[in-house]
Amino acid sequence: MISIIIPTFNRQDKTEKAISSVASQNVDAEILVIDDASNPPFQLPAIYQQEKNIRVIRNETNRGASAARNTGIKNANHDLLSFLDSDDYLIADTFKDRIDFAVENGVLSEKGMTHFFGCSWKELDLEGKATKVRHPKSSVSPDDLFSGCWFCPGSAIIINRNLFLHTDILFDENLSRLEDLDLFLRLGTLGVSFTSQSSIVGVGIAQSDSRYPDIVIKACREIQNKHLSKGTSLSKGLQSRLKAYLFYELSKAHMNKGEYHRSLDNLIKSFIQRPRVSMYPGPGWNISSL
Repeated sequence: MISIIIPTFNRQDKTEKAISSVASQNVDAEILVIDDASNPPFQLPAIYQQEKNIRVIRNETNRGASAARNTGIKNANHDLLSFLDSDDYLIADTFKDRIDFAVENGVLSEKGMTHFFGCSWKELDLEGKATKVRHPKSSVSPDDLFSGCWFCPGSAIIINRNLFLHTDILFDENLSRLEDLDLFLRLGTLGVSFTSQSSIVGVGIAQSDSRYPDIVIKACREIQNKHLSKGTSLSKGLQSRLKAYLFYELSKAHMNKGEYHRSLDNLIKSFIQRPRVSMYPGPGWNISSL
């Protein structure tokens, strides 16, 4: 009924945990593991090697997570799709409720061409320990997608595969960070919105590694050039939303580099673009402790 795509690169043990977390759910799920040229190659555990609904597809060269997800989208056998990063995992006995919710709310109907669905998640620290729970808010309109990835599309969404196939919109393989934001910016221009099933805590999601801020800075510049360059078709309001989020990401990246003046400068720019009472420029989350 649903295909779940797991990109992996040199994460044998964590990927095995991700696969197990899907296989143990009480659902009819196809699992597509996209091995992005791991060295040594990813090996499917013996317990799963006879399972016809689990496939490993290997890229012979390392092309990045976006390319791996695109490979999964093109090779999936079901109209329903979900994604799971290799260092994340599904929480036991939650996936069926998420699928039922999405189906009941029209993900396989015409509504599925304008809406995707997501759940709440446990945020994991670098040691894999859950630290808090984030409950994403639904978007009020497609414009909210220009305010950032508060809905964590990497591992917490269910989406209609035809939304990709009919629009020819896939993950940008030139982006190594913020590729989720870029994807939903492009879908947002088509009127796509997000519906949250915040009552279900369905995924354990690893916290973004802050050790590589230059990659984030580069991605912000690439997205700015792509979506905010001269001649953009975005309204001034959408431009302000996107600028506020990019300045917010730049502020965090410069903070992680110890460049505090640059961090403050970008944070001020973010608030100028989108005045607000919260730090985050988008709809954001409700946060609860464990």
